[in-house]
Amino acid sequence: MNKIIKILIFIAIIIVIALAGFFLWPDTAIDGPGGENNQTGEIKSMGIIEGSLSYPSEVIPELIICAEDINNDQQYCTTEQIEDEKYTYSKGYKLEVPVGKYFVFAQREDNDRKAYYSEYVICGIRADCPSHKPVVVTVDEGETVSEVDPHDWYIKN
Repeated sequence: MNKIIKILIFIAIIIVIALAGFFLWPDTAIDGPGGENNQTGEIKSMGIIEGSLSYPSEVIPELIICAEDINNDQQYCTTEQIEDEKYTYSKGYKLEVPVGKYFVFAQREDNDRKAYYSEYVICGIRADCPSHKPVVVTVDEGETVSEVDPHDWYIKN
């Protein structure tokens, strides 16, 4: 009988420890490079959007560059400007974003006017380019989408 009680106590302790671990253990979510969690705990695959910066003056000021998810309006932004000769005017940006479809824009911190990556940019920023419609940028897993240049400072916001 003593042996049965000891076994039952041992089993009860194991059950209590298992239940405590289940309720008290933090989520096993993985964040950081290579993945971002969504509400179901799944890891989202990531990609990169990069491009050149511009501004209608002699100097490119501090800008906020954002990719806005076209499905849920979630924005992924940076203020970091990369200096490299590969970029037009030697200034660019990189944004790591989850796989998806985005509108990309830049804006000054002290102004709500946005410069989009638009059909006007793809057309060559010429007077005969009729459309200022923002272009949808599609990002696939592990992909870097380059030359996404938010240069359309003439779009009506």
